[in-house]
Amino acid sequence: MTYGRSRTFRAVLKGLRSRIEALLIKQEGYSSGLLVNLPALRYLDDLNLDNEKEVGFTMDVAVVSMQGVFPEATSVETLWENLKKGIVSIPEHSPTVQDISAGELWIHRRPLISNPEYFDAGFFRLSEIEAEALDPQIRILLEQCWLALEQANACHEDARLRTGIFAGLRHSRYLDEHLQHSRRHQQSLGGDYLQMINRKDSAATFLAYQLGLGGPAISLNTACSTSLLAVHLACNSLLTWECDVALAGSAAIPAFEPESQKAIPGGFLSPDGLCRPFSHAANGTIDGSGVAVVALKRLEDAIRDGSKIHGVIRGSAINNDGNDKVGYSAPSVSGQTRVINDALDVAEVDVEDIGYIETHGTGTALGDSIEIRALVQSWEGRTDKKAFCALGSIKANVGHLGTAAGVTGLIKACCVVRDGVIPPLAHCDTPNPAFDLEQTPFRIPQKTEHWQHNSNSRMAAVSSFGIGGTNVHLVVEQPPLKPDLQDAPLRANSQSSLLMLSAKTPGALVNQCRQLSGYLSKAKDADLPGISATLAHTRLHFPFRFSVCAQNIHQAQQRLGQCSSPKVSHAESRILFTFPGQGVQHLNMTLSLYRENAIYRQYLDIAADSMRKHGGGELLNLLSHDEETLKRTEYAQPAIFATSWALAKWWEQMGVRPDVMVGHSIGEWVAACLAGVFELDDAMRLVCMRGKLMQEATPGQMLSVFMSAIELREHLPHGVEIAVINQPENCVVGGERQQLESLTETLSSLNIAFSYLHTSHAFHTSSMSEAAQKFESAVNLVHKRSPSISIISNVTGKPLTAEQATSGTYWADQIKSTVQFSDGMGFALAEGANVVVECGPGNVLTTLTQGRQENATFISSQPHISQPGSSYSALIAAAGEAWACGLDIDWKSLAPNEIDLDKFGLPGYSFDRKYYWVERNIDTTRFNADAIVELITSNSISLLKNGEEYSSSKDIQTLIQNLTSTVNEENGKGLLKDGKMDLQQDNPANDQADIQQKITQIWQEVLAVPSINPDESFFDLGGNSLWALQIVSKVNAEFGCEVQLTELLSAATINDLTHLVETKLISGLDDSELNALLANMHDLSESEINALLLEVEGKEHE
Repeated sequence: MTYGRSRTFRAVLKGLRSRIEALLIKQEGYSSGLLVNLPALRYLDDLNLDNEKEVGFTMDVAVVSMQGVFPEATSVETLWENLKKGIVSIPEHSPTVQDISAGELWIHRRPLISNPEYFDAGFFRLSEIEAEALDPQIRILLEQCWLALEQANACHEDARLRTGIFAGLRHSRYLDEHLQHSRRHQQSLGGDYLQMINRKDSAATFLAYQLGLGGPAISLNTACSTSLLAVHLACNSLLTWECDVALAGSAAIPAFEPESQKAIPGGFLSPDGLCRPFSHAANGTIDGSGVAVVALKRLEDAIRDGSKIHGVIRGSAINNDGNDKVGYSAPSVSGQTRVINDALDVAEVDVEDIGYIETHGTGTALGDSIEIRALVQSWEGRTDKKAFCALGSIKANVGHLGTAAGVTGLIKACCVVRDGVIPPLAHCDTPNPAFDLEQTPFRIPQKTEHWQHNSNSRMAAVSSFGIGGTNVHLVVEQPPLKPDLQDAPLRANSQSSLLMLSAKTPGALVNQCRQLSGYLSKAKDADLPGISATLAHTRLHFPFRFSVCAQNIHQAQQRLGQCSSPKVSHAESRILFTFPGQGVQHLNMTLSLYRENAIYRQYLDIAADSMRKHGGGELLNLLSHDEETLKRTEYAQPAIFATSWALAKWWEQMGVRPDVMVGHSIGEWVAACLAGVFELDDAMRLVCMRGKLMQEATPGQMLSVFMSAIELREHLPHGVEIAVINQPENCVVGGERQQLESLTETLSSLNIAFSYLHTSHAFHTSSMSEAAQKFESAVNLVHKRSPSISIISNVTGKPLTAEQATSGTYWADQIKSTVQFSDGMGFALAEGANVVVECGPGNVLTTLTQGRQENATFISSQPHISQPGSSYSALIAAAGEAWACGLDIDWKSLAPNEIDLDKFGLPGYSFDRKYYWVERNIDTTRFNADAIVELITSNSISLLKNGEEYSSSKDIQTLIQNLTSTVNEENGKGLLKDGKMDLQQDNPANDQADIQQKITQIWQEVLAVPSINPDESFFDLGGNSLWALQIVSKVNAEFGCEVQLTELLSAATINDLTHLVETKLISGLDDSELNALLANMHDLSESEINALLLEVEGKEHE
């Protein structure tokens, strides 16, 4: 619907804007500057109301997600495929009644949904007993609403707070026939709570609470038109900016299993259980099960967000028949005619553009006749064309879905206009001749038709009419056409893409990997970046996570198949950055990453400029061409520093920042620069100098030995020193070649493994003393600051102090002292570091440290030096590992592709459903106490029990209730003994064990769990305010004390509540009792009192 140039309308909008602005300034304290950014006011401003030129804006609403469960269809996609094939999902079943009287006709067909007893309670934070007590209609609607939020890109908290929900339910048989007879649920949850979470008027608010929706939450019920009315109200809410996303839907489950129904002559049920709308053989409908919901957005927002648009609602209308009909439950021609006309006027469409109507179409003789008459009367003044608009009714395929029927019809209509396919109307080979359709604009499609749009877009209408007369009519249009862009020729995708999936349980995550793998079988390699962005931006990130880095579809599917036993991510992460030392440099290190990632390229260019300025050479030339020069210490150290620093800055740009850092030799300089001890330019100048000074030192060699430092020292010849301790059982020694050969002979005799390193000097030995002395002077001249991030020292293996960090002596010693890497890593891990990210070329440090801490995750930013070409893929995979172990990643930087949910309609969350069910239990042994009392008193009979006479109706009623009351075997109250009614009253518990035992029993009863840790919090167990009230009430009744509800907040464990009750009982002692006790103690001597106290204390500790 488009509003054009209307002075009245402009005046209304202008006045509305002024009123809103005044209200916000006066009552909410907004400043004029803040008001400019409010969406509603900005939209009004964009209308440019004072401009004389034509102004137009749409009032159209986009359907951006359609979800549901239907007979023989667990998704909308399956439903649509069934409809296109003309499949009727109203199966026969075995009779469920045995004694059938002569002349009775029973229907043995029922379109039902499967497995209503299964539900993912954990996903919605519901305890087992709450899940069992929740109406299956609400359970399934909860799951479908979440899927709708995902597909609408509205599952993040900020979007959910601007999401409204409009929902209705059928009356809950589950409450009446299952829960009302469950003693366990009645005792644990209480009758009031059971009513509250199962009644129709709680549906929307309960859904809003469980889903965290902050927009309007409105429960409604107008019988068959409920869900289409929900759509109408949702559209209005969107168009008045009450919300930015709206969910509208309903659930109707009239039976949970096949159930024969009695066919009443002249009734609305079809005697054979088949629904034949508009057919000459139409003889009634059949009620079925269904759950359906749509997500809606304003059209402009949907286009902006890249949402998948299934259809555009052009306009809708509602009304009521009033009393212009033969009876309350009868339809009305005038009422339906008016609502159709109103909807057409609101939508401002030409009926000749409407090629399909999803009718109410119940298949009853009266209902079909009135609906056709109303359609003809509405359209006859708008067109002279005949038989051009097809009529359909989904009830012919799945039965009458009650409160969910209207939105289910809308879903079908959206599929029709979206795909240009009109399914056949089942069971209508011969339309009712009384309708004379050839002389109307309407016709019946007998087979699947392809509806090609011409210059005008495809439009359809939807009708839903409720018993009682609330009518809804709606016009929907096909999605806006996108530019017809030819796909670019497929080429090899050099960049890897990261696919991230998460779930709340391992089983759900494994299933999601399978679902995505199946989806990818229809995708192209070029789609991977878009799929990656869709997963990153439109899904919530749950504790169980799995990431896949892939360059093509085949690779992605292979790796998705490796998700078999996912682990939960860290609840709290302490991030440790590690930086490698000399020896990791190699030709082409990080160059593919430099070419393919702009963020890394930006930081490496900054470091390269500084390196060039301070005599470190041309970094990119060194990395790409000059391998021999790169081996030299004076070039290797600044090159390692530059690449490691740039990688660390990349991680920081992704939102991953270290809590602590450990550097290996030159790597400690990267840590110091990141922690702000040195500015980058100062650090690079000193690193270049450090490399040159160490290059100028006396040559030597280094040997890696697989032996602990303590044992190794016993075998060291003179002149050989331990330079590095990498692991508890792995050291590096340095010295002259001749001295090292002597050591190798000893090691060989001891069968100890060793290997020479490719180095030119014995770094971190006394041979570096002269270089260290010169270096100290240079460091002293540079401005230094205390580290802003904790650094573990190479020299001590402990945290670097501010005094050390700012001392030239320390940085000189760091050149010649043993690198205590093993101790440093051990200290950092012992202090809680559980995510270790290596920032530097290669993966040497990850290989060294992996496995040192069982619960830690070790991540290498770069591949092994033998695979420099996979530098980009390795870093993206590392980001996926970091996310999988619980870190937050800035996905806007990592996956910057625009969201296109139309192109990438990925599978939704795979719920890990379990069996939650209370069996049906209609108690046939119950009798009518009122009838018995009436029978006794009307015959002047009196009862005598235990010598007491009962003659009045009130007394007899009380006696019968007492006799038939349920015996509580646990506490012995109300037991019948020897024909006498004895009330057994327990004495209050006096000792702590008894009090704790009784409180534990109360908790187990209320929370319905078999065992509870006495230190486990009530709220961690899923407790809520209603259960807290029950616990407080039961505790007070049991112990005769007065625990307040607010006190349970601070005494939220069994142990704490036990202590609180003890305190209450002690403080409740009568003053006279205390005085008497003190009087008895008055005659005791001090030694007697002490002896008595010691005796009591000893008993307490026995």
